Amino acid sequence: MKTRHSELADKYSRMAAEEFELIKRGDLAEWAKPFYDIEKARRLPGWRYEEPPPAEKLHDVRLMQKRLERKQKLSMVAWGALLLCGYAFVLFAVPSNRNDIRGFMGLLLMLLTLNMAFSRTAIKTGYAIVWLRRFHRQQHRSFQKILEQACMFVGIPITVQDSSFRYSMTMANIKIGNLALPAVIVLVLLGLVPMTPVAVDLLMIITYLIFLMLIISSRKLGYTRLYQSTAEGRTLQLFTDVRAHKGSRGGVVILKCEDSFWRDVVSLAIQRADVVIVDVTEPSENVIWELHTAVGVKSPERILLAYEKDQEPFDLPPTISAKLQAAIGDIPLNRFALFTYPKKRRGVPWNIQSSWSSNLREILTKCVSHSSA
Repeated sequence: MKTRHSELADKYSRMAAEEFELIKRGDLAEWAKPFYDIEKARRLPGWRYEEPPPAEKLHDVRLMQKRLERKQKLSMVAWGALLLCGYAFVLFAVPSNRNDIRGFMGLLLMLLTLNMAFSRTAIKTGYAIVWLRRFHRQQHRSFQKILEQACMFVGIPITVQDSSFRYSMTMANIKIGNLALPAVIVLVLLGLVPMTPVAVDLLMIITYLIFLMLIISSRKLGYTRLYQSTAEGRTLQLFTDVRAHKGSRGGVVILKCEDSFWRDVVSLAIQRADVVIVDVTEPSENVIWELHTAVGVKSPERILLAYEKDQEPFDLPPTISAKLQAAIGDIPLNRFALFTYPKKRRGVPWNIQSSWSSNLREILTKCVSHSSA
């Protein structure tokens, strides 16, 4: 059972001074930190939380990444061992003439495999990365794949849907994987009820059909639809959940909204983001507006300019630099992070593709270190 906010405040107030001093603010969830700060200020009048310098925060973020990587590896090893033991049990311990039991156990193992393969790829860091780009431009897939890999152990990338980027298959797979574990629990409980082999077969067929329908309709699971009347509330809730490590998300979170209020959603997302990525390959009017809006609420160190280019030099072309400089005013362009990505990824060796993601991950990590609590 989760601790309620009021209960946490009461708990802090009842703690002895020695016990309260043992609490490390950095180990608390984001929603709990304000309650810690209030209690700390009550005990030490005049105390005020100050953001650590970027260098110190960068060190903490890298430690968090190493911890998450280690946790994921241990989790995958544990789940892999569990599944291997399960399959071995079905093959060698279940009599060969009990096809009903073998089929039922096989279904449970298949669902557990789906849960491991999909939902275990969702990494919760508490950081949100908003990706802005020119709408209805087809050449986004290259950067999308690089971004998804780079954001592992960094943050959750969020963007707005358009005709060139309608859904995130990774996000859909995670939602399907999250449903697999509850399905296993339900099936295990039903398995405790005496059933005939025909009833077992029928239960298996129904379960397979349900997950088949989920896979067929997976495109609809790959985005979040917003309506104008509730867009602000749902967008705010999304960022609140990301901060609080709630829910399982992976790939790119896509927000679907109508043209009549997409700017409102983008503006709100920029305000709540830790890092903003603006693809300036084609600086259209909307891209310039997005960059201008981002500069208005974020420091340049928290804004990454992405640019599609295959050939050296990888600096921004003078024509594009001039347009961007006009949008940001007197702010030097060299204060912004810059990442160039290839037009195509086909035929490129895997180690080079991995290096692009690693480079982007390092850039995003540095941008995150400049974010505020």
